[in-house]
Amino acid sequence: MRRAIYRAGAVTLLLALIGTAVLIGATPATATPISAAPTWAHLSPATSPSARSAGASMAYNSATGQMILFGGFGSSGALADTWNWNGATWTQLFPATSPPPNAGASMAYDPVTGQMLLFGGLGSSGFLNDTWNWNGVTWTQLFPSSSPSGRAAASMSFDPATGSVILFGGSNYGENALADTWSWNGTNWSQLFPATSPSVRSSGSMAYDPATGQMILFGGSDTRGNSLNDTWSWNGATWSQLSPATSPSARVGASMAYDPATGQMILFGGSDTRGSSLNDTWSWNGTNWSQLFPATSPSARSSASMAYDPATENLVLFGGATSQAILNDTWTFGIPPVVGMAATPNGGGYWLTNAAGCVYPYGNAAAYGSLSQQ
Repeated sequence: MRRAIYRAGAVTLLLALIGTAVLIGATPATATPISAAPTWAHLSPATSPSARSAGASMAYNSATGQMILFGGFGSSGALADTWNWNGATWTQLFPATSPPPNAGASMAYDPVTGQMLLFGGLGSSGFLNDTWNWNGVTWTQLFPSSSPSGRAAASMSFDPATGSVILFGGSNYGENALADTWSWNGTNWSQLFPATSPSVRSSGSMAYDPATGQMILFGGSDTRGNSLNDTWSWNGATWSQLSPATSPSARVGASMAYDPATGQMILFGGSDTRGSSLNDTWSWNGTNWSQLFPATSPSARSSASMAYDPATENLVLFGGATSQAILNDTWTFGIPPVVGMAATPNGGGYWLTNAAGCVYPYGNAAAYGSLSQQ
């Protein structure tokens, strides 16, 4: 509703959308935004998790309507706290049971089983391979008969094509990077043996793109700590390396998620082989990467947590780290909401404007009658 004004038979709906104008006349036709570039916005929630990096786990649970963040690595070491984002602020939750403190655990929501799945990570006892489910109130440990080996910084996402959660790579003992592919069916993990596969890596960025039907994996770090910038697609049976004409530079720990509100797969930040943090924003269209240049942007960082929040129709990004500090700031990425409405100078129609100065056509004066300001 923030990106387009739909048919409305009552003035009250229009007031709810723009809050600043009254439209007198006929019912308006559907409008389409002509200049609505998404951007980053820095939020200042009343409460917030402490600063953390090393892959604090975050995902949206559509069954419970919760954006859940768990663990990560803070100033005092690995964490085990659970937080919920409600679109305006963070609230710490206190479940009866919880995974042990860990950093770099993989988390994804499985709509087929209704499970918010958390796997592995690095804890005080070393690399973990435990599997947990968040039910909206507490964490429950699951005990599959088969499981990937202990690891941290594995890439994990739900694959609608196969109706299963896919996990790839990560790193384990001796910081050895892995290249195995696993599938979760709600009860057990099963190792897959695709004909082709990405090279070994940890902290690669992976997410499903429903616009193109692709599970995309980008970058990461190999066993020697070299950052990568290759792009791979998973089709449910095997991996295929893609050859985009343009691509982000090599990086590890970049944040990536699909934004259905803008129809874009968004990648942000990460760090290069030298350890320098990045703050560029990129979009994947199914064939190529395109760099975006939003009006505002988070500071450079790697290993920030990012997921899409349907309640606010924005991507939410939290924390991460630079080479000097760990962070606990909250950002959103999306199209700013409509905040005003005015007639065009030539009298040919009305335009909605939002906080970023984007304009939306809203029909013509002849069809809609007159506009008065409150």
